Amino acid sequence: FSLWKTPTIVPVIYTNSFVSGKILEGAGLMVPGIVVPEEGMPSLLMKTVVAIATFNNPKPFAVGYCCVGNFSEMMASGKGK
Repeated sequence: FSLWKTPTIVPVIYTNSFVSGKILEGAGLMVPGIVVPEEGMPSLLMKTVVAIATFNNPKPFAVGYCCVGNFSEMMASGKGK
């Protein structure tokens, strides 16, 4: 509930509606499913708590954590989860 009231309390990662359905079925969010906003990606460290939202609806629908040590490097490679 708090995240809906203040959606910027944690970094937000955006995806599309197709991927959001898969996440809600239990899949992990992988790099190819991430939509990079105009302002770029947030800087994330391993175990940083993140919210996941669709790019057309800023209200987060899931919460997770970053499971990679160098998120920026992984985004550049286009692979991984």
